[in-house]
Amino acid sequence: MKNIFFYFPRKKLNAFSHIAILLLLSVTLIVNNTSASITHQISAGGLHTVALKIGKTVWAWGNNTYGQLGNGTNNDSNTPIQVSGISDAVDIASGYWHTVALESDGTVWTWGNNTYGQLGDGTNTDRNTPVQVDGISNVIAIACGYWHTIVLKSDGTVWAWGNNFYGQLGDGSNANSVTPVQVKNNDGSILSDVIAIACGYWHSIALKQDGSVWTWGNNIYGQLGDATNVDKTTPVEVNGLSNDVDVNVDMVKSIAGGHWHSLALKSDGTVWAWGNNTYGQLGDGSNTDSNTAVEVKFGGTTEEIDNFFTTSQASTKAPTESDHATPPKQESSLRNIITIASGGGHTVFMRSDGAVLTCGSNYGGQLGDGTDADSNIPVLVDNLSGVITSVAGGLWHTVVLRSDGMIWTWGINYNGQLGDGTYDQRSIPVQVKYINLIQTTSSIYGHVIDAVGGNYLTEVSLTLRGKKSKIPKITSSDEEGFFQFENLESDTYIIKPKKEGYKVYNIKPVTLKTGEAEEIEIKMKPKKNKSNSFTNTAYSPSP
Repeated sequence: MKNIFFYFPRKKLNAFSHIAILLLLSVTLIVNNTSASITHQISAGGLHTVALKIGKTVWAWGNNTYGQLGNGTNNDSNTPIQVSGISDAVDIASGYWHTVALESDGTVWTWGNNTYGQLGDGTNTDRNTPVQVDGISNVIAIACGYWHTIVLKSDGTVWAWGNNFYGQLGDGSNANSVTPVQVKNNDGSILSDVIAIACGYWHSIALKQDGSVWTWGNNIYGQLGDATNVDKTTPVEVNGLSNDVDVNVDMVKSIAGGHWHSLALKSDGTVWAWGNNTYGQLGDGSNTDSNTAVEVKFGGTTEEIDNFFTTSQASTKAPTESDHATPPKQESSLRNIITIASGGGHTVFMRSDGAVLTCGSNYGGQLGDGTDADSNIPVLVDNLSGVITSVAGGLWHTVVLRSDGMIWTWGINYNGQLGDGTYDQRSIPVQVKYINLIQTTSSIYGHVIDAVGGNYLTEVSLTLRGKKSKIPKITSSDEEGFFQFENLESDTYIIKPKKEGYKVYNIKPVTLKTGEAEEIEIKMKPKKNKSNSFTNTAYSPSP
Protein backbone atom coordinates (compact mmCIF):
# COMPACT_ATOMS: atom_id res chain seq x y z
CA MET A 1 0.00 0.00 0.00
CA LYS A 2 1.34 3.40 -0.92
CA ASN A 3 1.38 5.84 1.96
CA ILE A 4 0.65 9.11 0.23
CA PHE A 5 -2.53 9.70 2.28
CA PHE A 6 -3.31 9.68 5.98
CA TYR A 7 -5.25 6.46 6.44
CA PHE A 8 -7.11 5.48 9.58
CA PRO A 9 -8.60 2.03 8.82
CA ARG A 10 -10.46 0.06 11.47
CA LYS A 11 -11.96 -3.06 11.93
CA LYS A 12 -46.07 3.85 -9.06
CA LEU A 13 -43.57 5.88 -11.26
CA ASN A 14 -42.38 4.82 -14.71
CA ALA A 15 -38.74 4.94 -15.78
CA PHE A 16 -39.05 8.36 -17.39
CA SER A 17 -40.59 9.79 -14.22
CA HIS A 18 -37.75 8.36 -12.13
CA ILE A 19 -35.15 10.08 -14.28
CA ALA A 20 -37.08 13.35 -14.37
CA ILE A 21 -37.43 13.46 -10.59
CA LEU A 22 -33.74 12.78 -10.00
CA LEU A 23 -32.60 15.34 -12.53
CA LEU A 24 -34.85 17.97 -10.99
CA LEU A 25 -33.45 17.17 -7.57
CA SER A 26 -29.83 16.83 -8.68
CA VAL A 27 -29.04 19.68 -11.04
CA THR A 28 -29.72 23.39 -11.39
CA LEU A 29 -29.71 23.87 -15.16
CA ILE A 30 -26.94 25.97 -16.68
CA VAL A 31 -28.16 28.66 -19.03
CA ASN A 32 -25.31 30.68 -20.59
CA ASN A 33 -23.27 29.52 -17.58
CA THR A 34 -25.10 31.90 -15.24
CA SER A 35 -25.69 29.08 -12.76
CA ALA A 36 -23.72 25.99 -11.98
CA SER A 37 -25.13 25.26 -8.55
CA ILE A 38 -25.37 21.51 -8.00
CA THR A 39 -27.64 19.85 -5.48
CA HIS A 40 -26.15 16.58 -4.30
CA GLN A 41 -28.38 13.61 -3.50
CA ILE A 42 -25.39 11.48 -2.55
CA SER A 43 -22.14 12.42 -0.86
CA ALA A 44 -19.14 10.37 0.27
CA GLY A 45 -17.02 11.40 3.25
CA GLY A 46 -13.78 9.91 4.46
CA LEU A 47 -15.32 6.76 5.90
CA HIS A 48 -19.05 7.49 5.74
CA THR A 49 -21.77 8.09 3.13
CA VAL A 50 -24.75 10.47 3.10
CA ALA A 51 -27.94 10.56 1.00
CA LEU A 52 -30.79 13.05 0.54
CA LYS A 53 -34.27 11.63 0.00
CA ILE A 54 -37.07 13.19 -2.06
CA GLY A 55 -38.87 14.03 1.19
CA LYS A 56 -35.89 16.25 2.17
CA THR A 57 -34.72 13.95 4.93
CA VAL A 58 -31.03 13.02 5.23
CA TRP A 59 -29.68 9.50 5.78
CA ALA A 60 -26.16 8.35 6.59
CA TRP A 61 -24.10 5.19 7.17
CA GLY A 62 -20.53 4.14 7.89
CA ASN A 63 -18.11 5.55 10.45
CA ASN A 64 -19.65 7.46 13.34
CA THR A 65 -16.67 8.05 15.65
CA TYR A 66 -17.43 11.76 15.94
CA GLY A 67 -21.20 11.62 15.39
CA GLN A 68 -21.01 12.33 11.65
CA LEU A 69 -24.05 10.10 11.03
CA GLY A 70 -26.10 12.60 13.04
CA ASN A 71 -28.46 10.18 14.80
CA GLY A 72 -27.52 11.07 18.37
CA THR A 73 -25.06 8.19 18.84
CA ASN A 74 -21.43 7.46 18.05
CA ASN A 75 -22.06 3.93 16.79
CA ASP A 76 -21.08 2.92 13.25
CA SER A 77 -23.84 1.61 10.98
CA ASN A 78 -23.54 -0.59 7.89
CA THR A 79 -27.05 0.33 6.74
CA PRO A 80 -28.68 3.77 6.32
CA ILE A 81 -30.01 5.57 9.40
CA GLN A 82 -31.91 8.84 9.46
CA VAL A 83 -30.20 12.02 10.61
CA SER A 84 -32.06 13.60 13.52
CA GLY A 85 -33.80 16.95 13.15
CA ILE A 86 -33.33 17.50 9.39
CA SER A 87 -36.59 17.53 7.42
CA ASP A 88 -36.19 20.30 4.82
CA ALA A 89 -32.75 19.66 3.29
CA VAL A 90 -31.98 20.59 -0.31
CA ASP A 91 -28.24 19.80 -0.42
CA ILE A 92 -25.68 17.68 1.45
CA ALA A 93 -21.89 17.53 1.73
CA SER A 94 -19.42 15.31 3.59
CA GLY A 95 -16.02 16.09 5.05
CA TYR A 96 -13.62 13.49 6.35
CA TRP A 97 -15.21 13.37 9.81
CA HIS A 98 -18.14 15.81 9.55
CA THR A 99 -21.34 16.32 7.55
CA VAL A 100 -23.21 19.40 6.32
CA ALA A 101 -26.80 19.98 5.15
CA LEU A 102 -28.36 23.01 3.48
CA GLU A 103 -32.02 23.65 4.18
CA SER A 104 -34.48 25.34 1.82
CA ASP A 105 -34.48 28.55 3.87
CA GLY A 106 -30.76 29.06 3.16
CA THR A 107 -29.54 27.99 6.61
CA VAL A 108 -26.67 25.54 7.09
CA TRP A 109 -26.58 22.67 9.59
CA THR A 110 -23.54 20.62 10.59
CA TRP A 111 -22.59 17.63 12.76
CA GLY A 112 -19.59 15.40 13.52
CA ASN A 113 -16.02 16.32 14.34
CA ASN A 114 -15.39 19.92 15.37
CA THR A 115 -11.72 19.95 16.39
CA TYR A 116 -10.96 23.02 14.28
CA GLY A 117 -14.40 24.63 14.28
CA GLN A 118 -15.49 23.05 11.00
CA LEU A 119 -19.08 22.88 12.29
CA GLY A 120 -19.15 26.68 12.45
CA ASP A 121 -21.24 26.90 15.61
CA GLY A 122 -18.76 29.03 17.53
CA THR A 123 -17.31 26.08 19.49
CA ASN A 124 -14.88 23.20 19.13
CA THR A 125 -17.36 20.66 20.50
CA ASP A 126 -18.14 17.54 18.47
CA ARG A 127 -21.85 17.04 17.74
CA ASN A 128 -23.77 13.84 17.02
CA THR A 129 -26.92 15.74 16.06
CA PRO A 130 -27.15 18.77 13.74
CA VAL A 131 -26.40 22.31 14.93
CA GLN A 132 -26.98 25.52 12.98
CA VAL A 133 -23.98 27.45 11.67
CA ASP A 134 -23.71 30.87 13.28
CA GLY A 135 -24.12 34.08 11.28
CA ILE A 136 -24.74 32.69 7.80
CA SER A 137 -27.88 32.85 5.63
CA ASN A 138 -28.97 32.93 1.98
CA VAL A 139 -26.68 29.98 1.20
CA ILE A 140 -27.20 28.15 -2.11
CA ALA A 141 -24.30 25.62 -2.15
CA ILE A 142 -22.07 23.81 0.37
CA ALA A 143 -18.77 21.88 0.26
CA CYS A 144 -16.47 20.16 2.77
CA GLY A 145 -12.76 19.51 3.04
CA TYR A 146 -10.90 17.42 5.59
CA TRP A 147 -11.31 19.87 8.47
CA HIS A 148 -12.98 22.88 6.83
CA THR A 149 -16.31 23.88 5.30
CA ILE A 150 -17.14 26.44 2.61
CA VAL A 151 -20.47 27.82 1.37
CA LEU A 152 -21.69 29.91 -1.55
CA LYS A 153 -24.26 32.63 -0.91
CA SER A 154 -26.90 33.85 -3.35
CA ASP A 155 -24.93 37.07 -3.92
CA GLY A 156 -22.00 35.11 -5.40
CA THR A 157 -19.71 35.45 -2.37
CA VAL A 158 -17.94 32.57 -0.60
CA TRP A 159 -17.60 32.00 3.13
CA ALA A 160 -15.54 29.44 5.03
CA TRP A 161 -14.74 28.14 8.53
CA GLY A 162 -12.67 25.49 10.30
CA ASN A 163 -9.03 24.57 9.82
CA ASN A 164 -6.84 27.11 8.05
CA PHE A 165 -3.32 25.69 8.35
CA TYR A 166 -2.68 26.18 4.64
CA GLY A 167 -4.95 29.15 3.94
CA GLN A 168 -7.89 27.02 2.77
CA LEU A 169 -10.37 29.48 4.30
CA GLY A 170 -9.15 32.08 1.80
CA ASP A 171 -9.29 35.09 4.12
CA GLY A 172 -5.61 36.00 3.74
CA SER A 173 -4.57 34.38 7.02
CA ASN A 174 -3.69 31.00 8.51
CA ALA A 175 -5.93 31.42 11.55
CA ASN A 176 -8.57 28.77 12.21
CA SER A 177 -12.12 30.03 12.61
CA VAL A 178 -15.10 28.56 14.48
CA THR A 179 -17.49 30.91 12.64
CA PRO A 180 -17.75 31.91 8.96
CA VAL A 181 -15.17 34.26 7.42
CA GLN A 182 -15.43 35.77 3.94
CA VAL A 183 -13.09 34.70 1.15
CA LYS A 184 -11.12 37.65 -0.22
CA ASN A 185 -8.85 38.35 -3.15
CA ASN A 186 -5.17 39.12 -2.69
CA ASP A 187 -5.87 42.87 -2.93
CA GLY A 188 -8.40 42.68 -0.11
CA SER A 189 -11.47 42.86 -2.35
CA ILE A 190 -14.27 40.32 -1.99
CA LEU A 191 -14.24 37.19 -4.16
CA SER A 192 -17.48 37.55 -6.14
CA ASP A 193 -19.42 36.26 -9.16
CA VAL A 194 -18.90 32.68 -7.98
CA ILE A 195 -21.42 30.09 -9.23
CA ALA A 196 -20.00 26.81 -7.84
CA ILE A 197 -17.64 25.62 -5.09
CA ALA A 198 -15.70 22.47 -4.19
CA CYS A 199 -13.16 21.33 -1.61
CA GLY A 200 -10.13 19.10 -1.55
CA TYR A 201 -8.30 17.77 1.47
CA TRP A 202 -6.76 21.10 2.47
CA HIS A 203 -7.66 23.32 -0.48
CA SER A 204 -10.74 25.06 -1.87
CA ILE A 205 -12.01 25.67 -5.41
CA ALA A 206 -14.44 28.21 -6.91
CA LEU A 207 -15.93 28.53 -10.40
CA LYS A 208 -16.80 32.05 -11.50
CA GLN A 209 -19.52 33.12 -13.90
CA ASP A 210 -16.99 33.82 -16.66
CA GLY A 211 -15.83 30.17 -16.55
CA SER A 212 -12.57 30.87 -14.75
CA VAL A 213 -11.52 28.57 -11.88
CA TRP A 214 -9.93 29.90 -8.69
CA THR A 215 -8.20 27.97 -5.92
CA TRP A 216 -6.56 28.54 -2.53
CA GLY A 217 -4.97 26.56 0.31
CA ASN A 218 -2.45 23.73 0.25
CA ASN A 219 -0.44 23.37 -2.97
CA ILE A 220 2.19 20.73 -2.20
CA TYR A 221 1.33 18.74 -5.33
CA GLY A 222 0.20 21.64 -7.51
CA GLN A 223 -3.50 21.10 -6.73
CA LEU A 224 -4.10 24.86 -7.00
CA GLY A 225 -3.10 24.69 -10.68
CA ASP A 226 -1.34 28.07 -10.74
CA ALA A 227 1.96 26.66 -12.09
CA THR A 228 3.55 26.75 -8.62
CA ASN A 229 3.71 24.51 -5.57
CA VAL A 230 3.33 27.38 -3.12
CA ASP A 231 0.38 27.48 -0.68
CA LYS A 232 -2.00 30.41 -1.10
CA THR A 233 -4.16 32.12 1.53
CA THR A 234 -6.20 33.98 -1.11
CA PRO A 235 -7.60 32.80 -4.48
CA VAL A 236 -5.39 32.32 -7.56
CA GLU A 237 -6.53 31.45 -11.08
CA VAL A 238 -5.91 27.98 -12.51
CA ASN A 239 -3.60 27.89 -15.52
CA GLY A 240 -4.36 25.96 -18.72
CA LEU A 241 -8.15 26.26 -18.72
CA SER A 242 -9.09 28.28 -21.81
CA ASN A 243 -12.63 29.64 -21.87
CA ASP A 244 -14.34 31.02 -24.95
CA VAL A 245 -17.02 33.16 -23.33
CA ASP A 246 -18.43 34.39 -26.64
CA VAL A 247 -19.29 30.98 -28.09
CA ASN A 248 -19.71 29.18 -24.75
CA VAL A 249 -18.28 25.97 -26.23
CA ASP A 250 -15.44 24.95 -23.96
CA MET A 251 -16.22 26.89 -20.82
CA VAL A 252 -15.79 25.16 -17.47
CA LYS A 253 -19.20 24.21 -16.13
CA SER A 254 -18.40 22.21 -12.99
CA ILE A 255 -15.52 21.51 -10.59
CA ALA A 256 -14.48 18.86 -8.06
CA GLY A 257 -11.76 18.40 -5.47
CA GLY A 258 -9.94 15.23 -4.44
CA HIS A 259 -7.59 14.96 -1.51
CA TRP A 260 -4.64 16.47 -3.37
CA HIS A 261 -5.96 16.92 -6.89
CA SER A 262 -8.59 19.04 -8.61
CA LEU A 263 -10.92 18.65 -11.61
CA ALA A 264 -12.81 20.79 -14.10
CA LEU A 265 -15.50 19.65 -16.55
CA LYS A 266 -15.95 21.73 -19.69
CA SER A 267 -19.16 22.24 -21.65
CA ASP A 268 -17.69 20.24 -24.55
CA GLY A 269 -17.64 17.13 -22.33
CA THR A 270 -13.87 17.06 -21.79
CA VAL A 271 -12.28 16.85 -18.32
CA TRP A 272 -9.16 18.60 -17.06
CA ALA A 273 -7.18 17.74 -13.93
CA TRP A 274 -4.19 18.94 -11.91
CA GLY A 275 -2.31 18.16 -8.70
CA ASN A 276 -1.16 14.82 -7.28
CA ASN A 277 -0.95 11.93 -9.74
CA THR A 278 0.72 9.18 -7.70
CA TYR A 279 -2.01 6.70 -8.55
CA GLY A 280 -2.96 8.10 -11.97
CA GLN A 281 -5.92 10.06 -10.62
CA LEU A 282 -5.34 12.82 -13.19
CA GLY A 283 -6.17 10.27 -15.89
CA ASP A 284 -3.66 11.57 -18.42
CA GLY A 285 -1.86 8.25 -18.94
CA SER A 286 1.00 9.15 -16.61
CA ASN A 287 1.80 9.18 -12.91
CA THR A 288 3.40 12.63 -13.00
CA ASP A 289 2.06 15.42 -10.81
CA SER A 290 0.98 18.58 -12.63
CA ASN A 291 0.64 22.12 -11.28
CA THR A 292 -1.32 23.19 -14.35
CA ALA A 293 -4.44 21.67 -15.91
CA VAL A 294 -3.93 18.58 -18.11
CA GLU A 295 -6.57 16.86 -20.19
CA VAL A 296 -7.91 13.45 -19.14
CA LYS A 297 -7.18 10.93 -21.87
CA PHE A 298 -8.13 7.43 -22.99
CA GLY A 299 -5.54 5.15 -24.62
CA GLY A 300 -5.80 2.20 -27.03
CA THR A 301 -6.19 1.24 -30.67
CA THR A 302 -8.55 3.18 -32.90
CA GLU A 303 -11.09 0.33 -32.64
CA GLU A 304 -10.76 0.19 -28.85
CA ILE A 305 -11.27 3.93 -28.54
CA ASP A 306 -14.33 3.85 -30.82
CA ASN A 307 -15.83 0.96 -28.84
CA PHE A 308 -15.07 2.68 -25.56
CA PHE A 309 -17.11 5.72 -26.49
CA THR A 310 -19.95 3.92 -28.28
CA THR A 311 -20.58 0.77 -26.22
CA SER A 312 -23.03 0.85 -23.33
CA GLN A 313 -21.75 0.12 -19.87
CA ALA A 314 -24.02 -2.86 -19.30
CA SER A 315 -22.48 -4.76 -22.23
CA THR A 316 -18.87 -3.66 -21.83
CA LYS A 317 -16.41 -5.48 -19.60
CA ALA A 318 -13.94 -3.18 -17.90
CA PRO A 319 -10.24 -3.60 -18.77
CA THR A 320 -8.33 -6.23 -16.83
CA GLU A 321 -5.19 -5.67 -14.79
CA SER A 322 -3.04 -6.68 -17.78
CA ASP A 323 -4.92 -4.16 -19.92
CA HIS A 324 -3.86 -1.41 -17.51
CA ALA A 325 -0.20 -2.26 -18.06
CA THR A 326 -0.41 -2.23 -21.89
CA PRO A 327 1.06 0.99 -23.35
CA PRO A 328 -1.62 2.93 -25.23
CA LYS A 329 -1.26 2.88 -29.01
CA GLN A 330 -3.15 6.16 -29.40
CA GLU A 331 -4.64 8.79 -27.18
CA SER A 332 -8.08 10.35 -27.32
CA SER A 333 -9.71 12.99 -25.16
CA LEU A 334 -12.14 11.62 -22.63
CA ARG A 335 -15.38 13.04 -23.96
CA ASN A 336 -19.17 13.03 -23.47
CA ILE A 337 -18.69 13.46 -19.72
CA ILE A 338 -21.50 15.25 -17.87
CA THR A 339 -20.60 14.77 -14.19
CA ILE A 340 -17.33 14.48 -12.25
CA ALA A 341 -16.36 13.57 -8.69
CA SER A 342 -13.15 12.97 -6.76
CA GLY A 343 -12.21 10.57 -3.99
CA GLY A 344 -9.09 10.29 -1.87
CA GLY A 345 -6.80 9.21 -4.69
CA HIS A 346 -9.26 8.35 -7.42
CA THR A 347 -11.53 10.16 -9.86
CA VAL A 348 -15.06 9.34 -11.06
CA PHE A 349 -16.71 10.36 -14.34
CA MET A 350 -20.29 9.94 -15.55
CA ARG A 351 -20.84 9.76 -19.30
CA SER A 352 -23.86 11.16 -21.15
CA ASP A 353 -25.21 7.61 -21.68
CA GLY A 354 -25.12 6.99 -17.91
CA ALA A 355 -21.94 4.88 -17.93
CA VAL A 356 -19.48 5.40 -15.07
CA LEU A 357 -15.70 5.52 -15.47
CA THR A 358 -12.92 5.75 -12.89
CA CYS A 359 -9.16 6.19 -12.67
CA GLY A 360 -6.48 6.41 -9.99
CA SER A 361 -6.01 4.45 -6.80
CA ASN A 362 -7.67 1.05 -6.58
CA TYR A 363 -6.29 -0.07 -3.23
CA GLY A 364 -9.74 -1.01 -1.95
CA GLY A 365 -11.44 -1.78 -5.27
CA GLN A 366 -12.83 1.76 -5.49
CA LEU A 367 -12.42 1.83 -9.29
CA GLY A 368 -15.12 -0.86 -9.48
CA ASP A 369 -13.57 -2.80 -12.35
CA GLY A 370 -13.26 -6.08 -10.45
CA THR A 371 -9.53 -5.67 -9.76
CA ASP A 372 -7.28 -3.93 -7.23
CA ALA A 373 -4.94 -2.48 -9.88
CA ASP A 374 -4.46 1.27 -10.09
CA SER A 375 -5.14 2.85 -13.49
CA ASN A 376 -3.81 6.12 -14.92
CA ILE A 377 -6.45 6.12 -17.66
CA PRO A 378 -10.24 5.85 -17.17
CA VAL A 379 -11.74 2.36 -16.96
CA LEU A 380 -15.39 1.35 -17.12
CA VAL A 381 -17.04 0.23 -13.89
CA ASP A 382 -18.03 -3.40 -14.12
CA ASN A 383 -21.40 -5.00 -13.32
CA LEU A 384 -23.30 -1.70 -13.21
CA SER A 385 -26.56 -1.51 -15.15
CA GLY A 386 -29.34 1.03 -15.47
CA VAL A 387 -29.14 4.78 -15.93
CA ILE A 388 -26.83 6.50 -13.44
CA THR A 389 -27.74 10.06 -12.48
CA SER A 390 -25.13 11.04 -9.89
CA VAL A 391 -21.66 9.99 -8.65
CA ALA A 392 -19.55 10.62 -5.54
CA GLY A 393 -16.13 9.59 -4.23
CA GLY A 394 -14.95 8.93 -0.67
CA LEU A 395 -11.49 8.16 0.65
CA TRP A 396 -11.51 4.55 -0.50
CA HIS A 397 -15.06 4.06 -1.77
CA THR A 398 -17.32 5.19 -4.61
CA VAL A 399 -21.07 5.86 -4.66
CA VAL A 400 -23.54 6.20 -7.54
CA LEU A 401 -27.26 6.93 -7.71
CA ARG A 402 -29.42 5.16 -10.29
CA SER A 403 -32.51 6.61 -11.95
CA ASP A 404 -34.77 4.23 -9.99
CA GLY A 405 -33.61 5.87 -6.74
CA MET A 406 -31.37 2.99 -5.68
CA ILE A 407 -27.78 3.61 -4.53
CA TRP A 408 -24.81 1.41 -5.47
CA THR A 409 -21.40 1.43 -3.82
CA TRP A 410 -18.00 -0.28 -4.00
CA GLY A 411 -14.55 -0.12 -2.38
CA ILE A 412 -13.34 -0.35 1.22
CA ASN A 413 -16.05 -1.13 3.79
CA TYR A 414 -14.22 -1.10 7.15
CA ASN A 415 -16.93 0.95 8.82
CA GLY A 416 -19.96 -0.08 6.75
CA GLN A 417 -19.67 2.91 4.39
CA LEU A 418 -20.96 0.78 1.50
CA GLY A 419 -24.29 0.38 3.31
CA ASP A 420 -24.91 -3.19 2.16
CA GLY A 421 -25.27 -4.60 5.68
CA THR A 422 -21.74 -6.06 5.73
CA TYR A 423 -18.18 -4.92 6.35
CA ASP A 424 -16.84 -6.69 3.26
CA GLN A 425 -14.65 -4.96 0.69
CA ARG A 426 -16.16 -4.85 -2.83
CA SER A 427 -14.41 -4.33 -6.17
CA ILE A 428 -17.69 -4.31 -8.11
CA PRO A 429 -20.92 -2.45 -7.23
CA VAL A 430 -23.31 -3.63 -4.51
CA GLN A 431 -26.70 -2.15 -3.67
CA VAL A 432 -27.23 -0.13 -0.50
CA LYS A 433 -29.89 -1.73 1.66
CA TYR A 434 -33.19 -0.33 2.91
CA ILE A 435 -33.19 3.00 1.08
CA ASN A 436 -34.68 4.44 -2.10
CA LEU A 437 -34.21 8.18 -2.63
CA ILE A 438 -37.34 8.68 -4.72
CA GLN A 439 -39.65 6.35 -2.85
CA THR A 440 -42.80 8.22 -1.78
CA THR A 441 -44.30 5.38 0.25
CA SER A 442 -43.11 4.50 3.75
CA SER A 443 -41.57 1.40 5.28
CA ILE A 444 -40.83 -0.22 8.64
CA TYR A 445 -37.87 -2.53 9.07
CA GLY A 446 -35.67 -3.95 11.81
CA HIS A 447 -34.74 -7.07 13.74
CA VAL A 448 -36.43 -9.43 16.18
CA ILE A 449 -34.21 -10.16 19.17
CA ASP A 450 -34.28 -12.57 22.10
CA ALA A 451 -34.55 -10.25 25.11
CA VAL A 452 -32.71 -12.72 27.33
CA GLY A 453 -29.91 -14.03 25.14
CA GLY A 454 -29.58 -11.02 22.84
CA ASN A 455 -29.71 -13.27 19.78
CA TYR A 456 -31.59 -12.70 16.54
CA LEU A 457 -34.82 -14.68 16.26
CA THR A 458 -35.53 -16.41 12.96
CA GLU A 459 -38.90 -17.40 11.43
CA VAL A 460 -40.91 -15.03 13.59
CA SER A 461 -44.34 -14.35 12.06
CA LEU A 462 -45.08 -10.61 12.11
CA THR A 463 -48.51 -9.08 11.44
CA LEU A 464 -48.81 -5.35 10.80
CA ARG A 465 -52.06 -3.37 11.08
CA GLY A 466 -52.62 0.33 10.61
CA LYS A 467 -55.08 2.60 12.38
CA LYS A 468 -56.56 3.71 9.05
CA SER A 469 -55.60 0.78 6.83
CA LYS A 470 -57.36 -2.21 8.35
CA ILE A 471 -56.02 -4.85 5.94
CA PRO A 472 -53.12 -6.60 7.67
CA LYS A 473 -49.70 -7.25 6.15
CA ILE A 474 -47.79 -10.38 7.14
CA THR A 475 -44.10 -11.19 6.88
CA SER A 476 -41.51 -13.21 8.80
CA SER A 477 -37.98 -12.62 10.05
CA ASP A 478 -35.13 -14.10 8.00
CA GLU A 479 -32.07 -16.11 9.04
CA GLU A 480 -30.58 -13.00 10.66
CA GLY A 481 -33.76 -11.89 12.39
CA PHE A 482 -34.42 -9.15 9.83
CA PHE A 483 -37.91 -8.12 8.65
CA GLN A 484 -39.33 -5.37 6.49
CA PHE A 485 -42.77 -3.94 5.60
CA GLU A 486 -42.74 -1.81 2.46
CA ASN A 487 -45.14 0.41 0.45
CA LEU A 488 -46.93 1.73 3.52
CA GLU A 489 -49.10 4.83 3.64
CA SER A 490 -48.92 7.57 6.24
CA ASP A 491 -50.51 6.00 9.34
CA THR A 492 -49.90 4.68 12.85
CA TYR A 493 -49.05 0.98 12.85
CA ILE A 494 -48.79 -1.82 15.39
CA ILE A 495 -46.75 -5.00 14.77
CA LYS A 496 -47.65 -8.27 16.48
CA PRO A 497 -44.87 -10.89 16.46
CA LYS A 498 -45.54 -14.60 17.02
CA LYS A 499 -43.12 -17.46 17.55
CA GLU A 500 -43.65 -20.78 19.31
CA GLY A 501 -41.98 -20.81 22.70
CA TYR A 502 -41.79 -16.99 22.93
CA LYS A 503 -43.90 -14.14 24.18
CA VAL A 504 -43.80 -10.43 23.32
CA TYR A 505 -41.49 -8.41 25.54
CA ASN A 506 -41.91 -4.94 24.13
CA ILE A 507 -44.07 -3.44 21.39
CA LYS A 508 -44.91 0.18 20.63
CA PRO A 509 -47.00 1.85 17.91
CA VAL A 510 -45.03 3.27 14.98
CA THR A 511 -46.24 6.50 13.37
CA LEU A 512 -45.09 7.05 9.79
CA LYS A 513 -45.19 10.12 7.59
CA THR A 514 -45.13 9.94 3.79
CA GLY A 515 -41.79 8.66 2.51
CA GLU A 516 -40.38 7.82 5.90
CA ALA A 517 -38.52 4.61 6.74
CA GLU A 518 -38.57 3.67 10.40
CA GLU A 519 -36.13 1.19 11.94
CA ILE A 520 -37.33 -0.64 15.05
CA GLU A 521 -36.18 -3.42 17.31
CA ILE A 522 -38.67 -6.03 18.55
CA LYS A 523 -37.77 -8.03 21.64
CA MET A 524 -39.34 -11.36 22.64
CA LYS A 525 -38.82 -13.43 25.78
CA PRO A 526 -38.66 -17.23 25.91
CA LYS A 527 -41.57 -18.79 27.75
CA LYS A 528 -40.70 -20.89 30.77
CA ASN A 529 -41.45 -24.59 30.36
CA LYS A 530 -42.39 -26.99 33.14
CA SER A 531 -38.76 -27.71 33.99
CA ASN A 532 -38.26 -23.97 34.59
CA SER A 533 -35.81 -23.71 31.71
CA PHE A 534 -36.04 -21.49 28.67
CA THR A 535 -36.92 -22.61 25.20
CA ASN A 536 -34.42 -20.95 22.87
CA THR A 537 -34.09 -21.54 19.13
CA ALA A 538 -32.45 -18.24 18.30
CA TYR A 539 -29.71 -17.46 15.82
CA SER A 540 -26.49 -16.03 17.26
CA PRO A 541 -25.11 -13.21 15.11
CA SER A 542 -21.42 -12.97 14.38
CA PRO A 543 -19.61 -10.53 16.67
